[in-house]
Amino acid sequence: MQGIVGVKSYFPETGQCFKDFYKRFRRRFSTQHPEEDNNEPGIFAVQAYDALRTMALAINETNFGGQELLTKYHDLSGKIQFINQEVASKYTFQIINIMGKSYRELGFWSNGFGFSKTIGEGAYYTSSMNDYHVFWPGGPRDTPRGWTIRASDNPLRIGVPTNSGYTEYVNVQQDRLGNNLSFTGFAIDVFHATLERLPFYLPYKFVPFNGTSYNELVKQIHLKRLPAKSNRSLLWLSFTTLFSLTGYDQNRLRTYSSIDAYAQALKNKEIAAAFLEAPLAKVFFAKYCKGFVKVGPTYKVGGFGFAFPRGSPLLASMNEALLKVSESGKLLELENSMVASNQCRDRDIDLDDENPSLGPSCFRVLFILTGATSTLALVSYVLLKANSMLKHKSIWRLMLAVMKHWRFQKKHFTRRVSNAEIHGNSPPDALHPV
Repeated sequence: MQGIVGVKSYFPETGQCFKDFYKRFRRRFSTQHPEEDNNEPGIFAVQAYDALRTMALAINETNFGGQELLTKYHDLSGKIQFINQEVASKYTFQIINIMGKSYRELGFWSNGFGFSKTIGEGAYYTSSMNDYHVFWPGGPRDTPRGWTIRASDNPLRIGVPTNSGYTEYVNVQQDRLGNNLSFTGFAIDVFHATLERLPFYLPYKFVPFNGTSYNELVKQIHLKRLPAKSNRSLLWLSFTTLFSLTGYDQNRLRTYSSIDAYAQALKNKEIAAAFLEAPLAKVFFAKYCKGFVKVGPTYKVGGFGFAFPRGSPLLASMNEALLKVSESGKLLELENSMVASNQCRDRDIDLDDENPSLGPSCFRVLFILTGATSTLALVSYVLLKANSMLKHKSIWRLMLAVMKHWRFQKKHFTRRVSNAEIHGNSPPDALHPV
């Protein structure tokens, strides 16, 4: 407990009422418990005394000031206030620094005001404890960075599966001489980014794990033989629950160890569909951008993570650091980089042999039928249009003939009228003498 910073309930010890209670408590406690060395009253004794005294005063003064007593009241532990017939929460706590079997009083924290080195009317309040001189565990006065491993301790051993079919996530390779191992992949990059955001230095060592299943690796972690690993057990458990709830027959489910195995199984019609985690689905479609489609809804499940033994002191720090990686956008950047590193390689597994792509030749008959139908429709339209035009032309000819005939009759009638008028207006024949 050396160097620990904590808080305790504050109550004033300078009032005359408390001094009288202090003397009487020590005298009676020493009489009843002579074997005890510490006979000073604590916060629980003060609160018990205040509770009994409040009840006694309330009973004795019910007819005079009783209602006011139940509203606000000053006692040993300070101001006691009742809100809705309940005791209001304390407003002030004292900050202490453990020093051996005793402690140092650093200051106070008051609700609504903040930190202060003194209490009372002349107190100066701040929002932080930067000016407080704290002796931290080990003796340093500088604020420590957090949990750390001593230089004399062995580095943290991180188990990495060597038989992972998803090399984009975890990949373990040996050099040409077979002496050194290289650990790469998305999970390794995320682990490194998480370590960079830890407030302390964490030495570690990757250890290859050649087990047959993730459950075996988790068992090794439970036995504290391997502290951490990149784990998908949460995701598998979530999907198992999903299948059970939706009524899938477990005998009809198949498991595959790699993305290529999924593609080959779909190609050979061993399975009708594949359930993939969202990150793996992105890698799958980056590799096989042709011949497969994504259908159906997306289900929210546990996701990926790092497994630690129960009670590990690193768990809280790693969670906080991983959250910072996600909030800063670094996690999305690493994921996009992993997806972009994969090139479409549908031809590598020869998907076109049994399931050829749909080209123009596949629609030849449809094109012929469509063309013939369109041609017949066009010819029919032209014939109907021509027939209609011929009918209109005959009508126009008839109308022209009628007009010509009417015009001819009009001219003939006009000529006859004109001739009649000429004969009618001519002078009579001259009379000749006989």
